[in-house]
Amino acid sequence: MTLKMMFDAVSDLVSPAERLKLLDAVIFNVLICNSDSHAKNHSVLLGAGGSARMTPLYDLMCAAVCRQVDQSLPQGIAGRFNAPDLRRADWQTLADEIGLSGASTMRRVEELAERVSSTCESIAPDFGHMAGDPSRVVEKITHCILKRCRRIQAQCRG
Repeated sequence: MTLKMMFDAVSDLVSPAERLKLLDAVIFNVLICNSDSHAKNHSVLLGAGGSARMTPLYDLMCAAVCRQVDQSLPQGIAGRFNAPDLRRADWQTLADEIGLSGASTMRRVEELAERVSSTCESIAPDFGHMAGDPSRVVEKITHCILKRCRRIQAQCRG
């Protein structure tokens, strides 16, 4: 299922604000190196009176620390399935395909990359220490996510 198909499917059910939550989920999954964010990991919660909203994210992982796991994006962005290759134009193409503003989408990519980066840097050291991380997996995940965020930020600027 393509991202356009996913956005089209939820458009009939959720508000425009909820569609933006799906965009945030797509961006977030790219930033954390989650290659397992297939369509079944995005759901709509139907409420009383016909209300509908996107569910919180679940089944999250950082594939970059698992070399044996396929690193490809489950849905291409402007035809690209390799997240490190994503460029500003790819995000703008996605925005056009799903009926969103290219400029707003770019701002959102940049904002989330900054937020994910700063959150990683602030909580990872304490989390790794509290969890007792002898294999340094938290450190490895943090490194991969920060590297991806920096790359996406640089490619969005240029």
